[in-house]
Amino acid sequence: MNIDDITNFDIDNWLEASDDTIKAPEWLKPGAESAFYRAFEALVEVCKANIMEAHSPAELTISKYQVSNTDVCNNLNKQRSALRPKRYPKLVNHMYDTNAMLRALRKREIDKHLQTQGSKNKPELVIENQQLKNEVNKLKGLLHREFVDMIIKESDSLKIQDKVQRISDLEARNEELERQVARMSLQLRKNFGMVE
Repeated sequence: MNIDDITNFDIDNWLEASDDTIKAPEWLKPGAESAFYRAFEALVEVCKANIMEAHSPAELTISKYQVSNTDVCNNLNKQRSALRPKRYPKLVNHMYDTNAMLRALRKREIDKHLQTQGSKNKPELVIENQQLKNEVNKLKGLLHREFVDMIIKESDSLKIQDKVQRISDLEARNEELERQVARMSLQLRKNFGMVE
């Protein structure tokens, strides 16, 4: 779902529907998928409240208006890999579409807020611009991290996971060797100091 295709009519209908008791989708399977779905929907309600109650919706961080797979898994004390697109494709698509609606709701509330604020002076615009740039950088970092995690977790081959573990082990070994070199350099300086 593309955020630009979402209208105010769509958002209003979505908000009104969420107030009623919504029936679970037909594709939802009992068990783990249902638990993930309920946890996701509960977190979505929190995000809606965050957006609607924010003094300035533009200042909301991504974690306040979006629900990630990690958020859902943490809510249920599960590993992030438990909620995978291959295992629950319809649920993940539902989550993607719902997050698009949350983004559209936030954008609408930002627009409303800007209309009520009138024009801003230059220092306010500079600060807001910097905040938005920071948010974009956070989003890029999050997307990059999720993409890398997805590649590693979705890989049928253990080679990638083995290499990631090997890199981690080598980084830890490198840090230990750097500490040893620093200790030896200090000892060497002390020894030269005694000789002079």
